[in-house]
Amino acid sequence: MIALAWQTVRARAGSFAGSFVALAFGVALLTASALSALSAPGQQAGQPRGDRMTRPETPS
Repeated sequence: MIALAWQTVRARAGSFAGSFVALAFGVALLTASALSALSAPGQQAGQPRGDRMTRPETPS
C-alpha cells in the first residue's frame, strides 16, 4: 500500500509541487492584505487618507 502511494507521488510530483506553491502564494496574498488593512488602525471608512497630512495643526 505504501509502495503504491509512493509511486503515485513520484508520478505526480509536478502537481504536488504546483499545489504547494499555489498555497504559499495564497498565504502570502492573505498576509499582505491583512497587513495593509491593519496599517492605519485609526482610519475610518470614507475618510481620505491624506487628509491628516495636508492640514498641519496650528500651535496654541
